Amino acid sequence: MAEERSAHTGGWAAQAAERHTVLGYSRADRVVIFGGLPALGLLLGFVLPPLARLALELPILPMRSVVRLVGTAEQPSQVAVGAVLGLILGLGVAFVAVAESTRFTLTDTRVLLEHNDRTTTIERTGIGAVRLDGKRVVLFDHDAHPLGGGLPRVGRRTVARAFRAHGYPWREHGTTDEPG
Repeated sequence: MAEERSAHTGGWAAQAAERHTVLGYSRADRVVIFGGLPALGLLLGFVLPPLARLALELPILPMRSVVRLVGTAEQPSQVAVGAVLGLILGLGVAFVAVAESTRFTLTDTRVLLEHNDRTTTIERTGIGAVRLDGKRVVLFDHDAHPLGGGLPRVGRRTVARAFRAHGYPWREHGTTDEPG
């Protein structure tokens, strides 16, 4: 999700507000991820045993022995164990999804990349081009050497629009003036 805000630089002197855009999971996105994925895992833990028993009636079923094992969970304690395992799996997937993403904070003068509790600041004057490499945003210096990048977890158009709005040299895939 892209958010645009004004950030005041602080200090005693009156300074102009610097507009910034944040690309990455918003707080609401993280609530949905950390609430929804574990809840989905919990729900699957409850419904998989009865669904497995129904699936065993199918004439062709891959991994029948695994499905049979899941279907044997009938006691409340067995179903509860499956639900807790689903909850833990959902939490694990949520942590991985958030950990693999990079939060980009764009201003007209710099880009901050936040990934795994590490922040990298790249000054605007050192950036010669910005482009996508698959889903990964990569920032290049003026000699076409990569400066940094990451996965912002927002759409390609949103990323391009945000970088262009702050005056960064966005390069589309396949253009002749693109680095590398």
